[in-house]
Amino acid sequence: MTVLAACNVALEIFGILVALLILLSCMAEGSIKDRQIRLFVIMLGLSVCLQASDMAVQFLDGNAAAEAISLALTVLFYVSGNFMAAVFMYYVREFAGPYSPAMCRLVGIMNLLCTVSVAMVLLDPVTKIYFSFENGIYIRGPLFWMSQIVPLIILLFNAITVICQRKLRDREKLSLLSYCLSPIIACVVQFWFYGLTLLGPATILSLLIIYGTIHTNRAKELAEQKTELTEAQVAVMLSQIQPHFLYNTLANIRALCRRDSQRACEAIDCFSGYLRENMAAVDEKRPIPFERELAHVKNYIQIEKMRFDERLHVEYHLPVTDFKLPALSVQTLVENAVKHGIRRKDAGGTVWITTSEDARTFQVEIRDDGVGFDTELPLDNTHIGLRNTRHRLSAMCDGSLRVESTPGIGTTVTITLPKGDA
Repeated sequence: MTVLAACNVALEIFGILVALLILLSCMAEGSIKDRQIRLFVIMLGLSVCLQASDMAVQFLDGNAAAEAISLALTVLFYVSGNFMAAVFMYYVREFAGPYSPAMCRLVGIMNLLCTVSVAMVLLDPVTKIYFSFENGIYIRGPLFWMSQIVPLIILLFNAITVICQRKLRDREKLSLLSYCLSPIIACVVQFWFYGLTLLGPATILSLLIIYGTIHTNRAKELAEQKTELTEAQVAVMLSQIQPHFLYNTLANIRALCRRDSQRACEAIDCFSGYLRENMAAVDEKRPIPFERELAHVKNYIQIEKMRFDERLHVEYHLPVTDFKLPALSVQTLVENAVKHGIRRKDAGGTVWITTSEDARTFQVEIRDDGVGFDTELPLDNTHIGLRNTRHRLSAMCDGSLRVESTPGIGTTVTITLPKGDA
């Protein structure tokens, strides 16, 4: 092996190790579920294939007995390069958002060029227009330059797309452009300096820059989510403690003091527990046990029963209680059911609170037979609790909220919590 080949192999080994470390980091973070990260991981995998195949060819250089293996590895090298450029088109699209019909047609043309280029590479062992081997030694074919054209065209298309995207931040544009420009520069240098291998290391350098940008963006998103979560918690607390609710509750307790001191004491205990839990919810950064949330719900129900008595009925079906969820999540939904469903119905009604589980999730269902509403209409300010609860469920435990309602029949709200996060 020549000194130049040894340098190439050393660079590619370093590049492969860096790519594998980034890949392991993505898998450890669990972010591979995200489509953008999946495309990034595919680019990492293709980069590893490109560098590993080229490194193996360098080792086998001059070995006539392994010529067939060298040929297959060289085909893999060229195919990986084409696919890397094509996959990057879709990665850029994840940043840019939906394309216009004209842009989609251009992407289709780029895909067609990539398909033709890959087909030409696969046929090269027969045509030998791009490369060939003699006694195990790699030799460029008469049309070698054509093998570089399609990836370069796709990369230039990607670069122009990135530059024209107004949605991208400057940091994102620079990192994405590095992936377009560094392979182009590497290909140009390799074309004029035969034997030098820079494409793999240049690609890994660009992927490393993109990975840094991903982490920076993710840190900003987490900080924004934390701010939004705090604001949502405060909003929930304030929305739960409305002045008219306080006045009505205190008036009811005052009336009880005159005719039933024992019930008045119980009402004060429920009211103080209700206020205490609402205040504590502002500082809760983690999900709380369902039993604690249930106790808060029962305090609220007892307070409302002082006003509505026989018009409000609540039934509990709770075979599953050993899980956690954000504070005030169930209580907010129960209050919505009472305030916007049962209270507006002359005859009153019933709220059913049910828990269940399957192999992967816990479910909490809050159902009422109140007046219901049209779910096709946008939620107004009277349903701010639903929006805040949905946001906190998603941010704190990757949960979800489903609302089903029929005017005149009632509403069913279902919380779903993954068991891994509950």
